[in-house]
Amino acid sequence: MKTLEIFRILRQHRKLAIKRSIGHENQTKAKVLGYIGFSIMIIYMLFLAIMFAMILNESTAISPSAVFWAFTPFILAIDVSFRFLGQQTPAQMVKPYLLLPIPKYTCVDYFLFRSIFNWGNTLWHIMLVPLAIMSIAFRESWGTALLFLLSFQLVFFISSQIYLLIRTFLKDSLLWFPLPLGIAALLALPGLYPDLDIENMLDFYVEFGEALFYPYPWSWLVLIGILAITILINRKVQYTHVMGEVSRSTATKLRHVSQYRFLDKFGDIGQYIKLEIKLISRNKHPRTQYLTMLVCCVCMWAIYGLGWLDELDSYTMSYFWCLYVFLVLGTINMQRIMNYEGNYIECLMVRRDNILHLLTAKYYFYSAMLVIPLILSLISVYKGAWTLPMVMANMLYVMGPIYFGVMHLAIYNKDTMPLDANFTTHTHTDTNWVMIIVSMLTLGLPILIVWILNSTLSGDIASYVIIVLSLPFVIAHPLWLRRIYTRMMARRYINMESFRSKR
Repeated sequence: MKTLEIFRILRQHRKLAIKRSIGHENQTKAKVLGYIGFSIMIIYMLFLAIMFAMILNESTAISPSAVFWAFTPFILAIDVSFRFLGQQTPAQMVKPYLLLPIPKYTCVDYFLFRSIFNWGNTLWHIMLVPLAIMSIAFRESWGTALLFLLSFQLVFFISSQIYLLIRTFLKDSLLWFPLPLGIAALLALPGLYPDLDIENMLDFYVEFGEALFYPYPWSWLVLIGILAITILINRKVQYTHVMGEVSRSTATKLRHVSQYRFLDKFGDIGQYIKLEIKLISRNKHPRTQYLTMLVCCVCMWAIYGLGWLDELDSYTMSYFWCLYVFLVLGTINMQRIMNYEGNYIECLMVRRDNILHLLTAKYYFYSAMLVIPLILSLISVYKGAWTLPMVMANMLYVMGPIYFGVMHLAIYNKDTMPLDANFTTHTHTDTNWVMIIVSMLTLGLPILIVWILNSTLSGDIASYVIIVLSLPFVIAHPLWLRRIYTRMMARRYINMESFRSKR
């Protein structure tokens, strides 16, 4: 069987897998909301295109196409970050084909090819095409505008490969967290010569942009060479990780197991808190996710909570980052609520109110986890970077309205997530649009609320208002948790069927 024929068959399989998935027909309403959100994103990117066009048109000494290249490292960082919301690695989709008599590298090559020539790699052109028309085509030439779009398309291809490497290694071990930092440092390296200054970095990328558009072949060879190198590295890495996971063998080790006996006094809820602790501590997948968010929480606090950035001195920006220090640890982990429990959902359905006790235990556990950002924030209060009302308001806001919204995902999450295997256990043919929309609202809505309150109220008055609004959610948590439990029981057969089919 020829390579192109294998590619064609694999493409048909992926299309059929999406059409035949359980979630394809069951998430119509969420898809409509997703399309609405996509439309809003288009409007936002068109607004950015107009804003950047106005900035570029003010530049008379340097061509607009070269000036915009100064933003390349920032666009690359944003693009890689947003890919974590949904894009899978090729290794995650290869499992069904590992036992077939076809070259394994061919399967990896196809999914690598698919990750490059993906419609997601063209989303930035919603902003870049109008920008090229308004600022480059008429001022320079249409040929330069086309070269401008082509150069950034190569950048987005490179971004897709960098993302695959980062996600693959981070799923393998959190000890790889210096990798994205190293790539960011490499992009900022031109800023070190002749002295440490961000303007040196921007000047370097402007000069590289000039070399692209007035043209010097070596500059295009550099872009194509970087893309080729990242593809070859990805090809080897993806294949190695897939075969390593399939062929791995683990030896049983005897070790001391903590019983957490102090939780026995809390009855059934205490037992489910034990289950949550053991879920995170004993299983690779949830443990990696939790530790990743913990590292993000500490890093955000270290950068913004200690007042290292002078430009963030305003009360609104301080409030914003204080909120996200609390938000990132519990909320991101809770968005997968019930996904890990899908591996043993039948056991949880044996006794009445088991699910209610589980939901209550999760709420108490992740509320207790807010003690970590609380301690960090109190250090910032001592240093004068934040205020005590601000810290308490953000903690109660996360414990109340944010957890109230996120825990409703327990009703709609129907995908079983693997506890240990990272790459090949799950085929990822479904997209949980409800979870994506709730995640975007959870991370984006607080920005609007903080801006409105701090624009209309002064100082800590906004914090006191948020405390008053959040306390009813915290106090009434038994009521809304039971409401979530009742709605889950109404859908239990639908959810259980989905959990079983996706193991």
